[in-house]
Amino acid sequence: MKKRKIANAVMTAIIVLILAAGILGVGYIQGWFDKNDGSFAQLEEIRGIVNIERNGISCLAAKGMILRNGDKLTCNYGATATVRTADGNMVFSNSTQMEVQNAAANHFAAHIYTGEVFISTVSDAVFTFEDSTVQISDAVAMLSVRSGAQTLSVFFGKVGEAEAGQMLNWISGEKSISKLPIQSLNEFAIMQLRKANQTGVMCFADAQLDQLEADRWAEKQEQIMATVPPENTDPPDPDNPAEPTEPTPTAPAYDGYCTVTIRCDTILDNWDDLEKGKAEFVPYNGVILPVVQVGFYNGETVFHVLERVCRAYGIQLEYSWTPMYNSYYIEGIHHLYEFDCGYQSGWMYKVNGWFPNYGCSSYFVKDGDGITWCYTCEGLGADVGAERME
Repeated sequence: MKKRKIANAVMTAIIVLILAAGILGVGYIQGWFDKNDGSFAQLEEIRGIVNIERNGISCLAAKGMILRNGDKLTCNYGATATVRTADGNMVFSNSTQMEVQNAAANHFAAHIYTGEVFISTVSDAVFTFEDSTVQISDAVAMLSVRSGAQTLSVFFGKVGEAEAGQMLNWISGEKSISKLPIQSLNEFAIMQLRKANQTGVMCFADAQLDQLEADRWAEKQEQIMATVPPENTDPPDPDNPAEPTEPTPTAPAYDGYCTVTIRCDTILDNWDDLEKGKAEFVPYNGVILPVVQVGFYNGETVFHVLERVCRAYGIQLEYSWTPMYNSYYIEGIHHLYEFDCGYQSGWMYKVNGWFPNYGCSSYFVKDGDGITWCYTCEGLGADVGAERME
């Protein structure tokens, strides 16, 4: 009996040691015991799913992790990771893969395999890619690495021979310098430039970025208006709502026009509550669709207008018919659904600033109406002004 007790005690001790070793191992990989005195770069913000590979073991990256030499960071589609250094930061965009070569906060260095990084730094930061190297200090720039072609856009200061408003290009290893056209900026660059403009003077001001985005949306709307006919020629029967029909080959004149916008900017203030994997569906400014003009027929509802505009602009829309309320219920827009950002989250609509207390199939659109679809995260609509609900 005594021997059995001793054996059980030894076995228990071994199990405890194994569990402790496992916890210590996980803690070491995830950096639980690291203490940053400011000497090393640190993950400041994570949006979406970002993986970090350390000592051959992969895990999810987390805010506050201190980076080490050899760490490999991968931003999944739609994700971003911000690395804080001594006097600056680097934001790695979605689909970026990089490896830390020097994690020192005052002399950060990394190899970029593919993707984009927006750099704002005073102290030296060195980036290698393919067979090239760039050293950046006291500058704001964005490095884009693609197979066979790389660019470095300079927005403030000077990098090598390129000044603000210029870009370095590497094509098949051959380097050149050219003017930086504002039209070359993508959504990621625009988002980061707006942040940079809050603390400095970049080569492109916010007003220029506003105009760029407005021009792009206007061009897209012109193309859609010229090529997409309305879904039906006869006004719908308000007493018998039906699924929208297929487009007709002719486009008779509308009876009126309204405006529609779709926003989810409240998610930006509740990012920690957002479901994993949903980050890619949240635009950097929270605007899924800016204000656009939409034609409608007499007897059409807010639902018909939403369905039409989502189809025209290629925005995912999911809905269901609820007999209890005799209306369509909007389950998801742009792959963002009810409860995706907290237990009170979901889609609401307002017309001319007023939140109707009935379904979108029951509000008949009038000429000049301004329709806003907004995603609420807190207070069952209080964060989007639904306290005015009647």
